Amino acid sequence: MKTDNETKQQVLSFDEFMDVFRDKLLDAHEKQPVTFEIKEELIMKSSSELHGIIVRSSGKSVAPVFYYEDFYRSYINGVSIDSSVKQIFDYMLKNDLPGEDFGDKISRWKEAKDHLIIKLINAQRNRKLLKDVPHRRIGDMAAIVQIHIESEEIGAGTVIVDDMLLSIWDISTEKLFEQAFKNMNKFELDISDLRSFAPPNKELPVDGPNIYVLRYKAEIFGAPAILNTKKIMEFAEKKETDLFVMPVSIHEALLIEYRDDISREFLYGMLSSINSDHAVQDNVLSYEVFLLKRGNSELTYVSDGSVLSMCG
Repeated sequence: MKTDNETKQQVLSFDEFMDVFRDKLLDAHEKQPVTFEIKEELIMKSSSELHGIIVRSSGKSVAPVFYYEDFYRSYINGVSIDSSVKQIFDYMLKNDLPGEDFGDKISRWKEAKDHLIIKLINAQRNRKLLKDVPHRRIGDMAAIVQIHIESEEIGAGTVIVDDMLLSIWDISTEKLFEQAFKNMNKFELDISDLRSFAPPNKELPVDGPNIYVLRYKAEIFGAPAILNTKKIMEFAEKKETDLFVMPVSIHEALLIEYRDDISREFLYGMLSSINSDHAVQDNVLSYEVFLLKRGNSELTYVSDGSVLSMCG
């Protein structure tokens, strides 16, 4: 087997890299002052299947997941495998992760229900994930439920509610989504002019429509904000304009001032250009654009005027 030193003049393939990394990880584990449980697992993350390294401390219910793909990118950029392996154990020894009582909390409906939130993802890109996760189809998107966790020990994070957890709670899918959508009302929307995100000294066209970025002020995925049509309607009334609603990623959407001269082809071309950017492939949410007219709280497809609805 090739070693890191033997291949310093030759870049390892991803499979070769994993072999070398795995050997170094196990060797370094033997030298640690404490013992960890280490296992590998293929993990669905957004629309991709990644090679995870799960490292669990004794007696802990929460275990961080490190990804070979992340370490391989670092390796390509000149970071040694030894340095990446050290990074794993430095993290484990420095951070005191939650114990079994933390896991008990999320396994009890009474404890978890007030921490449920909605996340919107692209249904087709996440079809494998959705096989084992309660969801609601919303056009070409799917709404799933997560437990939003804020802990002094690990900071903010989320846990996806899957069929197994739903079974443990012994509640219906309807009750799950009713509670999660109710919880979303406590988060305040953030609607900011797109121009405020432009780099300094970059000139922007002054004759185009006003465009706004829609998301939440809280540290959660922002796309579900498009479902809060009541708040968006209040913004539309304030600006005295109907709005095109473009879900550009799982993090945010764009609100575009309605104009008669903005064609359907322009809107879908704009969204297609955003979705085709390889840098944001894991964040692609939808291939549709919607219209919200003042006085009507329903989102309608720009393509054919039909109403966007939620399906079980």
